[in-house]
Amino acid sequence: MSIEDLLAWNKLTGEYYGSEDQSIFFYSYSKMQRPEIVLELGSGLGHTALWIAQAIKENGSGHIWTVDNGARWPEILKYLADSKSRTDDLLRSFPIFREVFDTHVPARPSPQDDEYPSDYFTWLERVAVILNLSPFVSFLPGTLSLTDTSALTAESDPFLAPVLEHPIDLLYADFDHYPHAILAVLAKYLPLMSEYSSIFVDSASTYLPSYLTLEHTVDQLNRGKLPAIFLAGTTRVQQERLAEIVATRRFIHLALPERKDRNQNGLAWIRIEPVNIVPYPLTQMRGLFSTP
Repeated sequence: MSIEDLLAWNKLTGEYYGSEDQSIFFYSYSKMQRPEIVLELGSGLGHTALWIAQAIKENGSGHIWTVDNGARWPEILKYLADSKSRTDDLLRSFPIFREVFDTHVPARPSPQDDEYPSDYFTWLERVAVILNLSPFVSFLPGTLSLTDTSALTAESDPFLAPVLEHPIDLLYADFDHYPHAILAVLAKYLPLMSEYSSIFVDSASTYLPSYLTLEHTVDQLNRGKLPAIFLAGTTRVQQERLAEIVATRRFIHLALPERKDRNQNGLAWIRIEPVNIVPYPLTQMRGLFSTP
């Protein structure tokens, strides 16, 4: 399938989570930076994961894992059912997705009591198959906790086991953008990130408390300071690892607000790279060895 098919999927469902433009940003970022290991926290309707998967496919290497518990599936079904007339009009132009809607979107959605509703993951996986992207993306049922700063391991969070085998190049946190959650994400995932990597947090750039939290936290990290919340409840090994990261990395916080008047709006980008005299990722660098 093609970029046009992904754009069609954005038109059909992208507005629900406000990801119709951000997903294309992640495609461009992934094409340029070529991440190998990508983790998304919060799958939504799959837009970001599928666009990154498309970039990975074109790059020739890498994989994205995306985690969700499907708790919002009943709300999504209601949205899809309520917008059926609009969707039907669009499906006349994009018939490849007709089967997904006819099979998985009931006229009257009923409450779902499953811990991880299978229909939700079947929906996402089927879309990936239609787009010929299933080899590059994995949808993981799991419940993420940001109520503590304890280490993430294959034993504590078994659904993350395949991701934790290698350092993470790109992390996208897309299920909670409040200050306490952002600090927990940084404390739990910084030890898992690769030497040069990026952490994105959805909507944090346009929620003032979260934006200021990131500004202050990144400033502390670049001064070689570890916020106390990073150390609360952590082991000595975790603390030593975090101290090593802070001593050998620099952190850049970029706010990427969208010019759209809505709540699902913009990204916070925390770029992580080694302390050095050249920019990352390492690539052909003119002037490094030349004489004046």
